[in-house]
Amino acid sequence: MSLVGRPGVLDQAFAWPLLMPDFSESADTLPSVCDHIPILLQSDVALFRTPHLKPNWALTDWPQVDNALKSLTIPPPPPLRTFHSVGDWFDTNHNRISATMALHTPLKHITHRAKLSWSTRLSALRKGYNCALYASKKDSHDSSLLMSARAPGFSYFKVIKKARRDPWCEFLAMVTPQTIWMAKRYAIGPPPP
Repeated sequence: MSLVGRPGVLDQAFAWPLLMPDFSESADTLPSVCDHIPILLQSDVALFRTPHLKPNWALTDWPQVDNALKSLTIPPPPPLRTFHSVGDWFDTNHNRISATMALHTPLKHITHRAKLSWSTRLSALRKGYNCALYASKKDSHDSSLLMSARAPGFSYFKVIKKARRDPWCEFLAMVTPQTIWMAKRYAIGPPPP
């Protein structure tokens, strides 16, 4: 080892290998800072990814599904039952049933702004509340219209609060020792920097 210069040190970064395909370019063209050479990584990941589409079970044509499933014949399991033969038999029949269900079930169109707790009942309540509020603002001298706009508002906001609270209570009911800190982070938020 030469005593004239400083020895080189390699800083390491540990990353999840499944993220590597998301990086399209890496270069060390940035100016060096002190004795470090920064490496520029360029990612092609979109800021908002389109969410995975889920079936809209409320719009499923159940009579057609019932007829299709009745006409579907599932063969018996293989006589020589090994782990792979039973797995292949199950996967084949599961895919056939899933394809039949998907044929008669449209997909939900979910955007990145979608609220999972929203429902058609909330849409109807919001429409009633907005109509009453608009009527009360249109004739601001009539105090009875303002009072009549408050009643739909109370029920609308009460149902919204319940729609948000119920999934949270269900989540808390299923908390395990492994997910307790996740629940704490959801409830309190991240620690300040």
